[in-house]
Amino acid sequence: MATLGKVFGPGAIDTAIAEARASADQAAQGTWRGRTITLAPAGTAAGMMERKEHERAALPAIQLRNLASRRVAAERPFRGIPAALIFQRAPTLGVQARQIRAFARAFLRGAQGGDKSGGARSGRRSSSTRHLALHLLDECLDDDVKQEEMTALLSDMGSADQSTDDPQELLEWLRGAMAGDSEEFEDYVQDILSGLDITPQDAAQYADEFLRARNDDAKLMELLQRAQQIPQLHRPQDESDRLALRERIRNEIREFENSSEGRQVLASFNAAPVAAVTADPASFLQTYIDFVTQQRTFAAALKLLLGRYPADSIDDIIDKLKKALGDDLGAATPSHDTRWLGAVLTDLGHLAMSSTLLEAVRELLGLLRRREESRRGQEHKGREDGRDDEEAEQEDEDEEGGKKDRGQTAKQVTRHGRQL
Repeated sequence: MATLGKVFGPGAIDTAIAEARASADQAAQGTWRGRTITLAPAGTAAGMMERKEHERAALPAIQLRNLASRRVAAERPFRGIPAALIFQRAPTLGVQARQIRAFARAFLRGAQGGDKSGGARSGRRSSSTRHLALHLLDECLDDDVKQEEMTALLSDMGSADQSTDDPQELLEWLRGAMAGDSEEFEDYVQDILSGLDITPQDAAQYADEFLRARNDDAKLMELLQRAQQIPQLHRPQDESDRLALRERIRNEIREFENSSEGRQVLASFNAAPVAAVTADPASFLQTYIDFVTQQRTFAAALKLLLGRYPADSIDDIIDKLKKALGDDLGAATPSHDTRWLGAVLTDLGHLAMSSTLLEAVRELLGLLRRREESRRGQEHKGREDGRDDEEAEQEDEDEEGGKKDRGQTAKQVTRHGRQL
């Protein structure tokens, strides 16, 4: 710096810096209709639009800096699925409530060092079971849930595929089972103990303990919890374990929902209310998944629909697909990016507008079919009329021949009479 001062003079450097700043300010300014305006740096508009996008989606904007630029990234907040909604939509997805609870209990045993498989198998239905079970566990580990409520949510209620988060409702059902058919109660005990490494003697001991504690609510809930190996996670001393397990479950849910298979499962779950009112929920859900997971041309989309549904029901199916898309867009966790779902909704709108063309085609086909049937009918009638004419001519010939025969016979009789 001192060397530069000697070369350019004592105030030359300061003067050069001032001139450079003035040049930069002038370059960042422009005029519009006689007014001087300051131009924003490149990329400012894009950044503002991105921030607005995050605000509309209710996503927190996180500023990230690096040596090259500053950008905005979005981190989607976790949104769980209420247990009531899980059990309400499960039947439409082909999943039983018992399967969801069984997987959840097995997962907890795995978290405590036991079996980690949860009895899972491959396939979308098994993936749905696992996905719903993890969301059920997330609710069970909520700060406001009590241990008794967690046990109630994870316990079966006999052969009926029903659920409750009310411990009293579960206990009333259990007392009714114990007071009624003893075989039903024994089957229930075997069911809740299934999958556990216990002996028949242990199962009989549990049944006896249930019967002895039938009038003690706290004891019954403790027995249910112990029999199903549901860990204690809602005591003050268990808070750190509970929060760690909940974060692990949420991470697994996030990872799954961001996968291709997870997006299909989410699409099925979000479209379940509409699918439930269709004649074939499984077929409708598969059609919906096919639409939202793959980009299709207009012709391919129309071919897909016509290959699965009668032509006269296409309008109704398109309306239901659009409603399912609206539910998916408004879900706590949409199955896909909202812009993608919006594009699919637009494509369905184009298909809906084509219904007029389909109707015209159906009418044309009907007209051609009727004309063809009419032509065939006329040809058949013509052939029948031809046969009738031939038969009439033959009858006339036969009649004429008969007359001649009768005439000749009469002449012969007359001639014979004259001879006599």
